Amino acid sequence: MVSASFKASLALALTAISSAMAQGLQANGQGGVYRYPIDGPVNGETGGSLSSNPTVAFADLTVRGSSWLWAAFAIMLASGIGVLAWALTRPVGQRAFHYIGVMILFTASVAYFTLASNLGAVAIYVEFVRYNGDLFTNQAINPYTRSIWYVRYIDWTITTPLLLLELLLGTGLPLSDIILVIFFDLVMIIGGLIGALVVSQYKWGYFVGACVAEIFITYMLVGPARKSARVMGNDVVKAYTGSAIALSAIWFLYPVCWGLADGGNVISTDSEMIFYGVLDVIAKPGFLIFHLFQLRKIPYETFGLQSGHYSETAAPGSATANHGKKADHHIDNNNGRMTQTGAPATVGGKVNNAQMHPTGRASDVTAV
Repeated sequence: MVSASFKASLALALTAISSAMAQGLQANGQGGVYRYPIDGPVNGETGGSLSSNPTVAFADLTVRGSSWLWAAFAIMLASGIGVLAWALTRPVGQRAFHYIGVMILFTASVAYFTLASNLGAVAIYVEFVRYNGDLFTNQAINPYTRSIWYVRYIDWTITTPLLLLELLLGTGLPLSDIILVIFFDLVMIIGGLIGALVVSQYKWGYFVGACVAEIFITYMLVGPARKSARVMGNDVVKAYTGSAIALSAIWFLYPVCWGLADGGNVISTDSEMIFYGVLDVIAKPGFLIFHLFQLRKIPYETFGLQSGHYSETAAPGSATANHGKKADHHIDNNNGRMTQTGAPATVGGKVNNAQMHPTGRASDVTAV
């Protein structure tokens, strides 16, 4: 038989555990990390995704911020569907710019669904403790934590290289230069992420490195890439210049928001979501629709976006138009040698450069 003293000890322990759990569920952020029950109040409000996915830090999202994020998600998703429908109106083999836009917008939709659901964040101790306004008011807690939304950086790691491709594929810039620009873009995004996760003042070292990478990207966009676009014609350089300046200007506002939010802890999480959200809406659906509208009157062949793979979109009479069949042979009247249909024309045994694309790229046979 169980002794009376053991029963009393067990009852006392269960009472203590129940009391601790009740206090944890009722916590309002004034003495501990937010932990809310399902359908319970969140920062004085009830309902919303925060009731199902509790906040993780003292300075965190509220229902109002989550509502804005749901609106941004709807904009991203609707824009993605719209650009996809627009792409399907284009001829097969002339949809590269539209498909890149579709990838960007659907990736952003997933990110904003996650943000609005109050997921994809981790609590990090802030470097600067601020007791003002809606940011934080309980001076009894020092230091305190702020949510860092790593899902946002995952989104940028995918979408910002695609945005650069959207721009640079229309300039004739050498592939090696495009790869270099994308590399520095990844340096910029990863530097911002590491800086946001670092607690000490060393975070600003990563921030400065990210800013230097962004300056290099801007130089490439307004310098070499613009010069390359000018060679392709006035219409191309005009369309590219407007888009490049717009995107570069928008991107320079992101470090400002980072310094006020992830880095300096100056603005609240809701204000951070509005700041970043407005920038993302402008830099993604806004920019993409503007850029695609700029390109609408430029012949797709101008960009030389072609490959040598067999495809249904191969030009009539080319080698790939035979869909893998043995190419017809004919006699080259210039030098009497046997050549294959679709092979580069030769004069005196040399490739006729007149068959090269005016942008300097080899004129292949399959559009992408």
